[in-house]
Amino acid sequence: MRRSVRTLLLPAVLTVLAVASKSLPPIVLARRPVPSWLPRLGSTEVTVAVYREAGLALGTLAVLAGAFALGYREARHRDVGRTYLRYVGVVCAAGATALLLTVAGVLVAGGSSGSSPFLTVLVVAAMLVAIPGVLTVSALAGVTFASTRDDGSRTRSARELLPFGVAAGVVAGVGHALDSVGGVALAAGDGVGVPAWLPQFGTVGTTVTTYIQVGQLAGDLAVVGGGLALGVLAVRRAGLTAPSRRFVVATATGALGGSLLAWLPIAWFVTADRAGPGLATVAAAVPNVVVSTAFVAVLAVVAGVGVARFEADGSSGSSGGPDAAGFEAVTETPVSERSLRDH
Repeated sequence: MRRSVRTLLLPAVLTVLAVASKSLPPIVLARRPVPSWLPRLGSTEVTVAVYREAGLALGTLAVLAGAFALGYREARHRDVGRTYLRYVGVVCAAGATALLLTVAGVLVAGGSSGSSPFLTVLVVAAMLVAIPGVLTVSALAGVTFASTRDDGSRTRSARELLPFGVAAGVVAGVGHALDSVGGVALAAGDGVGVPAWLPQFGTVGTTVTTYIQVGQLAGDLAVVGGGLALGVLAVRRAGLTAPSRRFVVATATGALGGSLLAWLPIAWFVTADRAGPGLATVAAAVPNVVVSTAFVAVLAVVAGVGVARFEADGSSGSSGGPDAAGFEAVTETPVSERSLRDH
């Protein structure tokens, strides 16, 4: 019973921490100057941007690592591979519930009079994908690694893994490009707001926020969905049996390269106008770009490998609702340190 409660509670806590990691750095730095004991990194604008983006990246990375560790630990104590859909449902439901309660509390405390219902729904939808959706993928990636067994299969060569690295780069690059729709639309405008030839959604503020949220929602869906699909294809089409170290390195290298290649033209376009932000300010977002696109894409690919493996093993057929107590306990660790090193 205690383990089941922990399985439900920890994803909810991670979701609240994720909300805090995404919202607190911009709020704190907007209301208070950078402490004097922190080193200055140029102008005040650049310094604030660097610390804001670094805080966002570190916070997101810590929460994703926590979700990964949660899934890894769960799989070491239970045979989650047999009921992974239940586990995914538990983590996703707990995270979504915590997020919705948090958003409801913020709306009640801050008031929502005058806000557009459409925009509110759009923001919540984007947050559901960006926080509990991504955390669920990270937890499933942890389950996949913990369920990896050394089955004696041959290690793929770098040449065989090259297409997966390129595909991971495309997934991460497209994800970042979509995520940057709002910034690109603002840079393309000839004044305040987005260009007049783009669809407008009421006030300038509502229109800008809509483009930002639509871009973030599309970008997160592309990274998570594309990564999962790539992992499934690696198992079903290339016969991959586990997310080996070489496979992870190949996809991580491709995802990192794709993210940076997409960032370069977007950064050039956004900074082309002298009235816009400087290159140093835009470059400060690189760590956050790497974490939110490349890192998440790799986690999604690993999670996709787990999905295909668990489905191929015929271990997803347990019926019933997302009840954590239905997971089968294991008497020993299903993965050894040696097997992880071998991969």
